[in-house]
Amino acid sequence: VKTLHAVFLGKDGSGDNKMNIYYASKTASGAWTAPVLISRNNWNQDAKDFPSIKVDANNKAHVVYAHKNGSSDNKINIYYTTNLSGTWSTPVRISSDAFNSDAFTPEIALDAAGKAYVVYQHQSSTDSKRSIYYVTNASGSWSAPARLSNNAFNNDAGLNPAIAADVTGKAHVVFRHKATT
Repeated sequence: VKTLHAVFLGKDGSGDNKMNIYYASKTASGAWTAPVLISRNNWNQDAKDFPSIKVDANNKAHVVYAHKNGSSDNKINIYYTTNLSGTWSTPVRISSDAFNSDAFTPEIALDAAGKAYVVYQHQSSTDSKRSIYYVTNASGSWSAPARLSNNAFNNDAGLNPAIAADVTGKAHVVFRHKATT
C-alpha cells in the first residue's frame, strides 16, 4: 500500500460542537496529513456516523456520508464527494428528498473505471421501516434511487447494506432483512 486514506467523524474545535466528516492520508514513509473538512459545515448541522471511502486506481478517494441537510425539515441525506480533480468536490446529495425521511449507513464501491456504486438505508416517513436503496454514477451522472428491498414481512426490509463492484462493472449488494416469525 503506497498511501493510506481515512475518513472520520470529528469536531473542528471551533466550539460549535457540530460533527463533520474529515479526510486524511499517509504515505508509506510519511506522516499523516492534516485533516481536511470534506462535509458541508455551513449548514450548522451534524454529520452522521458511518462515512464510507473507496480509492480508485489513480489513488483518488471517493466518499459517501450521511448529513442533516440544513433545511427546515432537517432530514438526513446521503452525500458524495471526491478528490478526483486534486481538490475535494462540493458534496452532492445522492439520496432523494421525495421520501421525506432520513437516510443512513451509506456504503460505496468502485469499478475498474472508477465509477461509483452506492447503497444505503432509507427510513419510511409513514411507518419508520427501513429499506435499501441503490444509486450509481456509471452513466456519467447520478441515477435516481432504486429500491432493492421490499417490505413483504411488514418489518424493516433492509439494514446494514454492503456493496462490491466486480471487474465488469456489476454491483453486488448484501443486507440484513429483518423478518418476523
